[in-house]
Amino acid sequence: MQTVRLILVVTLLVGVDLIGSVAIKEAGLRRSPALAFVGVLAFVCLALVLYLALQYAELTLVSLCWIVLVQVGVMLVDHFLYGVTPGNVQLLAIGVALVALGVALLAPTREPAQPLAPPRVPEQRTYLSLEERLQERMAIKRANGGRDPYRAPDVHIPGPRRHSLGG
Repeated sequence: MQTVRLILVVTLLVGVDLIGSVAIKEAGLRRSPALAFVGVLAFVCLALVLYLALQYAELTLVSLCWIVLVQVGVMLVDHFLYGVTPGNVQLLAIGVALVALGVALLAPTREPAQPLAPPRVPEQRTYLSLEERLQERMAIKRANGGRDPYRAPDVHIPGPRRHSLGG
């Protein structure tokens, strides 16, 4: 049932897309603002139909079906309205795309993956007051023979040497 609904919605989507495309093309050929308006209106309707399509199916499937069927539709419109005969390569490509689309639609869907384990909560850390931290630091300093392990050791870096050239 869901596949039938998807096909109906995508067929409507493709139909509105082709109507808009033909109207815009004819508007350009005939210099007709009325046809241009019809084309723009069709593409506004296309956005609404796409919104409705996504209520019934996943974006991936809708996009795949839409792309393949629009290509078939454009080839048919070019053939019947403008007299363009598709070559063997185009017909083969359309055939392969339709077979791939059929496999994508009719292949059994797998069960959704199991949800991941809940995230680990980090261990509760006890926060020390300022006085407690100072006492802890003094205890560490006493244990290290008066040397503070958190402080960099004092290192004497000599400055530049001045040479006296005798004199």
